[in-house]
Amino acid sequence: MRLVAALVLALLAASAGCGPEPDEPTLADEPTLADEPTLADEPTIPDGGIVLEWHQSHSGSPPWPHILTCYGGCAAPHYDASACNGSTACCSHCIDGTWWYATEQSNFGCGAKLELRRGAKCVVVEVADTGPASWVESNAASQCGGSGHIIDTSPLVHDYFGGGCGWSECFMVDVRPVARGLAAGICPSCPCDGPPPHPVFKLRHEIATIAGQDRDFCKLYGSDGKFDLMVGQSTTQRFFVENTGSGVGRNVVVGLWVEQPYLKVRRWDVYDNWSGHTCGQEWCPNDANTHPDNPPRDDPGGAFQLHLYALSPGETKKIELTVEATAYSVGAVDHPDVRMWVKHVDDFYEKADFGSGFNNVSGYQTYNGGDLRDYSQTDVLAAETCNGIDDDCDGETDNGCGLDAGAHAGGDAGVPGAPHGDDAGAVEQEGDGDAGSAGPGPAGAAARGYDLEGGCGCRAARGSPAAALVLVLVGLAPRRRRGPSTRARLSWPLALLLLLAACGQQPAEAPEPPAAPLAGLQLVDDGPVSPPGERYAGATFSPDGRRLALAAAGLGAVDVTDADGRGVRRLATGDGAGYRFAWSPDGRSIVHRDGERTLWRAHLDGRREQLAAGQRLGFPAFVSADEGVYSDAGEVRGSRAPVPHAGLVTVTAAAAPVLAGWDGERIFTVDLRRGTRRDLLEGPGFFDVELSRDGTLALVRESRDAVGHLWVADTAGRTRRDLGVGWGGRLSPDGRSVIYVLQENDGVRFTAADLWLASVDGRARVRLTATSDRLEIEPAFASDGGRVAYVDAATGVVHVAHLRRGARR
Repeated sequence: MRLVAALVLALLAASAGCGPEPDEPTLADEPTLADEPTLADEPTIPDGGIVLEWHQSHSGSPPWPHILTCYGGCAAPHYDASACNGSTACCSHCIDGTWWYATEQSNFGCGAKLELRRGAKCVVVEVADTGPASWVESNAASQCGGSGHIIDTSPLVHDYFGGGCGWSECFMVDVRPVARGLAAGICPSCPCDGPPPHPVFKLRHEIATIAGQDRDFCKLYGSDGKFDLMVGQSTTQRFFVENTGSGVGRNVVVGLWVEQPYLKVRRWDVYDNWSGHTCGQEWCPNDANTHPDNPPRDDPGGAFQLHLYALSPGETKKIELTVEATAYSVGAVDHPDVRMWVKHVDDFYEKADFGSGFNNVSGYQTYNGGDLRDYSQTDVLAAETCNGIDDDCDGETDNGCGLDAGAHAGGDAGVPGAPHGDDAGAVEQEGDGDAGSAGPGPAGAAARGYDLEGGCGCRAARGSPAAALVLVLVGLAPRRRRGPSTRARLSWPLALLLLLAACGQQPAEAPEPPAAPLAGLQLVDDGPVSPPGERYAGATFSPDGRRLALAAAGLGAVDVTDADGRGVRRLATGDGAGYRFAWSPDGRSIVHRDGERTLWRAHLDGRREQLAAGQRLGFPAFVSADEGVYSDAGEVRGSRAPVPHAGLVTVTAAAAPVLAGWDGERIFTVDLRRGTRRDLLEGPGFFDVELSRDGTLALVRESRDAVGHLWVADTAGRTRRDLGVGWGGRLSPDGRSVIYVLQENDGVRFTAADLWLASVDGRARVRLTATSDRLEIEPAFASDGGRVAYVDAATGVVHVAHLRRGARR
């Protein structure tokens, strides 16, 4: 028996190297930000920058000349990270660049309307913020001459006039107050005496609660916060189309789509609240119910359109849908949708389908930036899904699993082997992900040492060291036999081989990168590299580190220079050219997009070629030196490999066939060899992603209540970590650290900004700059990891600095 015990201990020691350590700390075991120093606890500039004063009056009679600038915007080509969910003196979570807003609150008050005019173009904006500061206007006056008054506006105004996103442009407009009753937006003629009557639509939806059942009874696998149904249940979903404008919307047509096979529409009905109805109720049946071109009201199918006739000013039409849950969805697809969009309104609006572009005549429709669409999301659960996990929201205990029943009974929060709450959404989707997978799969079962067979029975999991160890112990147990047998003699060696085979089949967990040694690191400035008198918004090293591409202020051009600042020349021009351009891997060209949504390739030798054009073109990235990819209407083009559900392409790994992006709701990665997608993070605040060179780590940016946060996630979907507050983060080339900005602002401009460096595990941080005369923003690493380019936001000058240990010069 001593020999047997020794052998068992040896096997246990050997098996420890075959998989993860049982006591190895996971992300859930690590100290939270509440337990360790946060960025908020780090030293900050004590005085917070310059004391602000706003100009209180204008001399003479209107109109008054102002320098036009723009701020905010949560989408290309104007992107201000602080604007995502950003607030102003007059409104909350509002400076997203999707409506017509402006400063001047100190003069006219919140909600006032101003006319901006340049030549034959006029636009009405709503006052929503203070600023700009008097000291900024003084600087503008000295550069532009004459009046230094600045009016800061939505990027929509810049786009309409064709300039004026930075005061250094000295782009002048005339400003005068107008009646508050005028609608914000482009005026049909100058001056803005009011547009002709027109409809303005607002959309919303609601889901009716099932009696006696919580709306969100499942908190696992990313279902927290979503309406939950069991297979076979039905509920009522309502979509509302409201006309808040001054004119009738005629021949209104809406499209509807339901995600099958998980949900089905069993019936539709249309009601309205028109005051001329005689039914005596708040909502009366509408004539659309009998429109000859509408589909059957019972079982209309997965996609259909409804003719709603006309909507009078002040009228709302309610589309009531009876929706049945028909197939388990959790883990198979992202929360199944019911979608509604406005397809047609005579003379005012056209939109072919939910994901397409739209024709918003005169810009009258402002809901959702003019994209008239809305959707609901539902998770579908099922009784006894046979997935090997108990307490998984199906209300049942899986049958036939000896390790399953009883021992782990309890609440949902501690399901062994189930995804942690922070890992919601990290489900790899094969193909298009909508074909009706059987559920979340045996992930939890495998963690417990068994796999599922047909019926709800179980068998030992392949490749599980625990299961193999059971076989070893069975093989070593003494047998009561009269004599030796071949079977008895071979049992324990065979079990040992099975254990070793199991070890060989278990791929090792990818180790986390070691924490970068940050102690003593300083950023030593080598000086400016941009030409005198020019202002820039960002700089990016070429892949070989020999050159810098400089994004001009206003993002309307890209210059290229040697990394030491010699040989500056213009490489690309066009509205938005400086936003999200991509260096080719050989460093001989860049690809950029212009304001007309045309994709161009600009070569260092001066050649220029058009690659693609289209209203829904995304931004470029490179898979190899001669193979680029870009998003077009939600699909990736230009790659030989199929890429499902691509959304917005943002970046590719330098040394791995991995692509990352953002589709408006989720941060995802795509394996270009297999054509498979994996969602890493989901939520309205996540908006940008960068991959490590080897494709194993993703740095994700988040805007949370107008404060930037940085996350690091491994692209296998196992762990994710909130590094805390920070803007503009970039991964080091070795994937071990993140450089980022800690800034203070007044809601309009930076008042302080410094660079910091953090290890990717969040345990170490070092402050790299502590300057009072500069606002360091937009850091970018060179490929050697020892050089950093950044922009001084106060001057627009690009600097290059070296990371070194020791005192700062």
